[in-house]
Amino acid sequence: MPGYITKEYGAVSASDGSDGLQLREPLLAEGGGEGGAGGQPQSQSSLAKAASSPTAIDANLLFSMLGNAFEWYDFAVFGYIALELSQEIFPSGDESTALVEAFSVYAVAFLCRPISGILLGMLGDKWGRKNTITLALVMMGVATLIAGAAPTYRTAGIWSPITLCIARMVQGLSVGAQSTGTFLLVLEKEEYSRHGILTAILIASQLSGFILGGLIPSIMRFVFTPDFMRVWGWRLALWIGLVPCVFTFMTHANVEDEYEKDREQSSWDLPRDNEQQQQQQQQQQHTGEKTGTVELELDFLGIFLSFGIYVGGALVFYLNMVWMPLHLQKTSGPAGGLAGTLAVATFALILIPTAGFIIDRMDPYIAGIGARGINGLFALPLMLYLLAEPSISRYGIVMSMMLPLLAFDFVSTTKLLVPYFPAKGRYVSIAVAHNAGVGLTGGTAPMLAQYLLGYQHGTLMLGAYISFALIFASLSVLALRCRQRCYFPGAPGDKSLNMLSNPVNKVYSVVDRVTAET
Repeated sequence: MPGYITKEYGAVSASDGSDGLQLREPLLAEGGGEGGAGGQPQSQSSLAKAASSPTAIDANLLFSMLGNAFEWYDFAVFGYIALELSQEIFPSGDESTALVEAFSVYAVAFLCRPISGILLGMLGDKWGRKNTITLALVMMGVATLIAGAAPTYRTAGIWSPITLCIARMVQGLSVGAQSTGTFLLVLEKEEYSRHGILTAILIASQLSGFILGGLIPSIMRFVFTPDFMRVWGWRLALWIGLVPCVFTFMTHANVEDEYEKDREQSSWDLPRDNEQQQQQQQQQQHTGEKTGTVELELDFLGIFLSFGIYVGGALVFYLNMVWMPLHLQKTSGPAGGLAGTLAVATFALILIPTAGFIIDRMDPYIAGIGARGINGLFALPLMLYLLAEPSISRYGIVMSMMLPLLAFDFVSTTKLLVPYFPAKGRYVSIAVAHNAGVGLTGGTAPMLAQYLLGYQHGTLMLGAYISFALIFASLSVLALRCRQRCYFPGAPGDKSLNMLSNPVNKVYSVVDRVTAET
């Protein structure tokens, strides 16, 4: 079992709950051997009997969907108005240099997301999911107001990009906590057998904000003159994102936080390997309550592997959905931006729900390994083909091959990580892994792509980078599968994956001991 990390008045110390650090085994459904009916892991209490009322579930889902749409519109629209920002906030003699500078500020928010994962993630495990999400929404609203009111470089000089950069940093801190929180707020109240389709719904709500973030600036460019877009258009595009914020807070009162009601035993806390470990954990919790400590159960190796799981999909998404449409505008005009919006819409409304429906009926580890691995094998030749002669037709061909697999990548991630991490530490663990992975590759993707294309073999380097990230992500899923040893009878390939568990876990046990001792 991975060791505990006890936070006591700012001091961090490690304590081991057993003689050897053994892995958790999930409690599986009754009546079906190891996997139960359908081979899905079940909880100790409320999970098996669906304790939540339909009204509460609907309120949580609606609150999370509206919050996702608001957060991701404000977060994504910045990338789609980069052309106008490069003219007003980063005026330089070279258009390409100004665009790189604009994308650099775009990347700043992603670099702040791991910090948010640590700070607000720990707050979410202590203060509750609902309260943390509310704080994140307020932060995003304030940051959006500031960004839309930022002065131009002609009127404020260097303070213009500084103001925009600060607002973008607050946006990064906000979305880094909100994204993970909305998933946990909904999934912790629901049965595992529905996590795939619910994850798909939540991802679709995020992408709906992403779609609007690309669609509204594109429509405004058709309607308004370039001068209006340069002076006022980009500000209006930012402020429009405040509209969903009002509707989000209208649903706030009816939201129920399952974690806040029962923090000691969540429906997704996986039981220990034996009774003795359970008694030791109870003793540690009892001691913690007496001394005023807050105990978080953290698996650092699991967090690192989860970080690896995120890097490939984030890179593919932000490269092809944010940077590529802007790159296509140079050859196809505003139609390039609309092509990117159409790709995101297809991904959100068709491919993601389909993947969610299928993954609820198969092993999410198989889906995660296969989707990332296949995309990794074909990423290099596809990117070489697309960037050799960029066009909307080639973009459509490449997206039709990569996006279906990317949908399985996205949906499978949440379904395999939520049951892996215990409730007291789940928010911070997933938030850190998610935001670090997305921030490292996704946030820097537009800036890096724009930079690499200035070199002779930049296209080759970019394609190789994508392939490496996807294959690394696929191997990370496999490694996490071996670490958890979660066995799903009947899923394709599960026996071959399970054979790897014992030798790999011998290595893991050594790493866990070193982590606990240091």
